[in-house]
Amino acid sequence: MAAASSSTPQPDHVIVWLDENMAVTGNYTSEKELLEAASDLTPPPQPISSQLILAAAPELALEIHEHLIIRPLNMFSDENKCLRFINDSLTAGKKVFLITSGQKGRLIVPQVHNILSRSIYVFCGNRQWHEQWARPYDNDIEIYDDDQGVFGKVISDIAIHYLTKGQNRQDGPTAAAQYLKWSVRLFRSATLIDGIDRTDFINVVNEELADIQPQQPCH
Repeated sequence: MAAASSSTPQPDHVIVWLDENMAVTGNYTSEKELLEAASDLTPPPQPISSQLILAAAPELALEIHEHLIIRPLNMFSDENKCLRFINDSLTAGKKVFLITSGQKGRLIVPQVHNILSRSIYVFCGNRQWHEQWARPYDNDIEIYDDDQGVFGKVISDIAIHYLTKGQNRQDGPTAAAQYLKWSVRLFRSATLIDGIDRTDFINVVNEELADIQPQQPCH
């Protein structure tokens, strides 16, 4: 078994949301706050309002742009700036989950469907229409027309990401236990959002935790 990591594990996921309307500061604030709060694993949490930064703003300095890579939620209105941020995040070793509007999805999905396969979510108002252009990417993306559905799936997929990291135990048992606890927290958050029962996933996490820390299962 790998030796325990000497440092505290840090969350390595980012959510990138590309949408002209959603990215406008002040628009759909409650939706963005919900997704931000559910996906934020950094203790203690910062005030939500300070995290909802429009990463596409041209006045952002380089150091702010780099700092945003650690934030769970990053909003964009421009697909080129979004693509640069995705590449920067991947270079930094982050796991990227991309939500895009249907209109912007037509532009960015062809460029990222290979590198972000199964972590792309098209959130649109006319699902049937957007399914037409998205057909070549059926194996890489999912399409939603309701916020609860897409938010729950994104949070659940982030949970699966940490479950997998915990199962691999490449960073040692201490880090693995932390990843698994994060996954439970995320599975529960996803269920609160979309109402889908994820007990089976949590049971898998508990089995893994029992192997690492028999005295500390999550219920």
